[in-house]
Amino acid sequence: MCPGSLYGERVRFFREGADSAPITDIAGRLDMEFTNPTRNGEYRIPVRYKSMEGIARYSLIHRAGGDRPTLIYHHGSGETNYTARIRKILPASVRSEFNLIALSVPFNRNMKEYIHGIGSLERFAFLVASSVRLIEDLGQWLRSQGSGKTVVSGISLGGWICNLHFAIYTSLDEYRPIFAGAALDHVFLETVYRKQVSRRAFENPSALTRVLNFEKSFSAQKNDRVFPLLARYDQFIRYERQKGIYRENQLRLLDKGHITGAMDIKSLRDHLLEGLS
Repeated sequence: MCPGSLYGERVRFFREGADSAPITDIAGRLDMEFTNPTRNGEYRIPVRYKSMEGIARYSLIHRAGGDRPTLIYHHGSGETNYTARIRKILPASVRSEFNLIALSVPFNRNMKEYIHGIGSLERFAFLVASSVRLIEDLGQWLRSQGSGKTVVSGISLGGWICNLHFAIYTSLDEYRPIFAGAALDHVFLETVYRKQVSRRAFENPSALTRVLNFEKSFSAQKNDRVFPLLARYDQFIRYERQKGIYRENQLRLLDKGHITGAMDIKSLRDHLLEGLS
């Protein structure tokens, strides 16, 4: 989490302004120079939108083979070491049978850079859309290689990105978002997370809803390939508010909060491995 409530306006979300195109529109407008993976390691992907430039990144952590299943995983907000959590959830001992790729948004090499990234609503939308587009480019490349099942997942911010990819492209085999929904505006306006939002942006709630809420786009898709994991006592991604977009019989619920749920490595592992079996 970004420490906006601890350090004041100068590090809060959207302190520089809340003008932006809707987040659903930006991915298709990006200029991205995708690089195909050829070996294990990190790949840096230049991406541009209007006057903004950034570097998205992805890391091929494990390659099991072109015909094996693939998990594309995205980090949460403020996780500058973007491969650390997924390496803990899926250690080497359990990933021999599938390919594992981890993604990072632009402006995420360190906390100072991330605080810059969230400084305006448009820059935040840009960094989120960059990962959505990168997921799509990776998915297209995997299909061209004759890969097996492709699953995309992410936790918190990564879960929202997973869902946004589904809302825009709907092109991968399975989606397993963790602690996310499609009413992203609700997180910033109506949960304890509002303390992280600048006063300037908080006083313009309609702009946040117009840019960040993608419930209609998500609900327009047939969501039979979406298997979410939510936490009953999550104070950021409120279960009662976010659950409506999902099929109840495909939703897994932890009797935990946001942080305690993120620490439940076994439940997270089981949720991901179920999609890769």
